[in-house]
Amino acid sequence: MHDVNAQTALDMRAARQGGTVQTVQIAEWLHHSSEALQRRDRVRAALEADPVFSKRDSPFLTHAQKVERSHGQILRMHQILDAHGWGSEELKIMMKLIGSEPAPWDLHEGAFRPVVMSQGSNEQAKKWGELMEHYRVFGAYAQTELGHGTQVSSLETTATYDPVRKEFEIHTPTLTARKWWIGAAGKTANVCVVQARLLLDAGRKEMGPHLFWVQIRDWDTHELMPGVKTGDIGPKAYAGYGGVDNGYLMFDRVRIPRENMLCRFAQVTPDGEYVKPPHAKLSYGGMVSIRANMIESLAWHLASASTVSIRYATVRRQGGASTRTGGLEQQVISYPSTYMRLIPLLAKAYAFIIVGRSMSELFNEMAGLLRTGDTSLLAEAHAVSSGLKVFVSEQVTAGLESARKSMGGHGYSAFSGIGNLFANFVPSQTYEGDNFVLNMQVARAALKTLLAIRSNPSQHFTPSSSYLSVLTLASLPRISAPEPHVWLDHSGSPALCVLDCRAALLVQQLEKRIAAGETSLESASWEAARIAKAVSQAFVASRAADALQDDGLLAHALGKGSREWEVMRNVLQLYILTSVEEGLADVLELQVLDPASDSVATLRQAILQLAQSIVPEAIRLTDAFSFSDWELNSALGVADGRVYEALISRAGDEPLNQTDIVGSYKSSLKPLFERGKDKARIRTPSKL
Repeated sequence: MHDVNAQTALDMRAARQGGTVQTVQIAEWLHHSSEALQRRDRVRAALEADPVFSKRDSPFLTHAQKVERSHGQILRMHQILDAHGWGSEELKIMMKLIGSEPAPWDLHEGAFRPVVMSQGSNEQAKKWGELMEHYRVFGAYAQTELGHGTQVSSLETTATYDPVRKEFEIHTPTLTARKWWIGAAGKTANVCVVQARLLLDAGRKEMGPHLFWVQIRDWDTHELMPGVKTGDIGPKAYAGYGGVDNGYLMFDRVRIPRENMLCRFAQVTPDGEYVKPPHAKLSYGGMVSIRANMIESLAWHLASASTVSIRYATVRRQGGASTRTGGLEQQVISYPSTYMRLIPLLAKAYAFIIVGRSMSELFNEMAGLLRTGDTSLLAEAHAVSSGLKVFVSEQVTAGLESARKSMGGHGYSAFSGIGNLFANFVPSQTYEGDNFVLNMQVARAALKTLLAIRSNPSQHFTPSSSYLSVLTLASLPRISAPEPHVWLDHSGSPALCVLDCRAALLVQQLEKRIAAGETSLESASWEAARIAKAVSQAFVASRAADALQDDGLLAHALGKGSREWEVMRNVLQLYILTSVEEGLADVLELQVLDPASDSVATLRQAILQLAQSIVPEAIRLTDAFSFSDWELNSALGVADGRVYEALISRAGDEPLNQTDIVGSYKSSLKPLFERGKDKARIRTPSKL
């Protein structure tokens, strides 16, 4: 019998040696530069060496313990900044490194600060900016209510202006008006940005929802301010988001100064006159910011799960022992049923990182324009961010669970690390906009663009609407791919054409049904979900195709003609082709493929060829993400492959294992056994 434990390290070493890509080159591209990667390594080393940031005990902590630990961590992060003379960039790196464990600062940095800086005036940004940056102010963003969520216009919380005292009165008039699910509001935050309906003229004139800066706790004692009630709403599903004190908030006629209304765009004058914003949808800027940050963050969590599952599949051996394998059982990664699940997940992680960056760039460009009053990019950014938020959150959540299941029984252990990721990021499908509600917004934007094309066929297409250009052609193309090499064309043309036609025809189909009076958009939520997925898949695939072109992002970052460039082109091509495969039901229904060809069969052959070519590079491609064992916090994803040693070590941390006899033996088990002894007819010896 061979040593199963020792073999794991040998298999991992062989997998790394068998790869041909240079991990460092890809890592420097993923992390923007060599300098940025080195800075990340320095910051990570500081956290790994500090017991405050140990992750080993995470599975055993209660919700309250995790919240209090997060408070200790945010203090320690700032102490480390001071000790090293570091600044805001290093703080961002720290927060990303701890990102698999959501914490109250995620809401401060990801929602509260961006909303204040984008929706507040220059004077407000100057007044509050440093307080937020240095955590004198720890903030939360309070929109969702117990009875209302995505439909902001139906919020019940009110902000009534008093022109005599030059104040707003913030009030939650009903049981369902209380703010609910507000991250960091339960016990951490001392200020909230509150979304409330603005009332003027003693409540007789309603101006819709607006944002208000409301202090909820005393600066020095942390006691609640007069009229404010708050608390934690309790543990979440799957014990996820354990470190975040999602809270409720109630306001009993709380008074705030007029200057506390965020007023970059809309304002209320001292005498109570309303100054309208230049664009009705300017408040969308804050939501776009939050969703833009979500995309790349989710992509990195999928990268984490891909790393763990591919590493484990590389060292786990099961079945298929033969002379070809030297009498050893077969590596799980060698089974098509495994690599055809995991390699496409790896490709998705890379594709989503790329599209996440493009989303961040789009938001930054839009934000710069908004500061000058230019709203030309707002509609595009809102449409793209809404569609990508839905698509990426659903794909990543499904991917996390697929990665966990690929690891068999051990994947169910908390020590695999992936169950924790799933628990923490499955709510991404419902927070910051329920996905089915956002689907309707994507479909509505698509229909609006299609109507604009009908009236002006020569109009300019934005990146998010370019798929609709196929409807301006004299006749729609019908794709024929009789051989796999047609799909493997790195220009991406056949696959992109299929995805564009699918999305465009679904939009056209709904448009015709609405025009004929067969349905309305409000009654077509199921069709809207199909449209949103098709539109987003076409968009992401087009971004991936742009990156793999001869003069695209990969060529500039990795060097055209390099081995890294060749392999990464295959990775993104795999993503594009699996997107077509995922949409085959629509594609076949809409007759996008030539029925006379074997295009579906050749598509799957091409996907298989690409996946098989990537398998030998998989470990190096996951190494390129640059996750340390501390970051992954996974016994099954350790870099050296010694998964069984790591699993045994982690099991030793279990509190039940700190004593041989469980504490409940005397109170429960012993009486049970004694009862059995009295009732049983057969007496048991001291040893059986």
